[in-house]
Amino acid sequence: MPTGETAVAIVPPRDVCGFADGYRRLYMPNAVGHVPPHVTVAGPFVPYDQLEEALPRLESALKGAGPIVVALRGFATFPESGILYLYLSHPERVLALYNKIHAEFPDYPAYGGAHGDEFTPHLTVGVFEDPAELEQAYATLSELRLFIGWDVEWLTVLYKVEDGSWLSYADISIT
Repeated sequence: MPTGETAVAIVPPRDVCGFADGYRRLYMPNAVGHVPPHVTVAGPFVPYDQLEEALPRLESALKGAGPIVVALRGFATFPESGILYLYLSHPERVLALYNKIHAEFPDYPAYGGAHGDEFTPHLTVGVFEDPAELEQAYATLSELRLFIGWDVEWLTVLYKVEDGSWLSYADISIT
């Protein structure tokens, strides 16, 4: 049963998901299998029971917005929340998609408005309760030089079910 929670996200191609899941298995094993690797564009989004009527508006808002290139360049942290993530080389591309969605759905700011419109688009690969463990993982991974990119031609609308899993509801073209 859906919980009512929804989000709009960029779900990477399989090879990128496989790369991210290697770290997610180490640093957030409970999420693997329940939450696909993703970059949140808008979340929370409209309640689940309103998705069907919201999809045409979402499609209209995003028409012609892409494709965009997303590139993961390395690791970074949100130390205050214990998050290890892959950062994007051009987060403004994702923020431009968010701004289009938010203009059409102003009642649903990203992350409930906790970070304003200047949130940091990212792909979470670890959640740590111990700040020292986060710092140690980051120190090791920050030396890696990454450039993993792909063309994004659609966004995925996700919804949460009672067991905590997030499932795909629809893919929305941005071309």
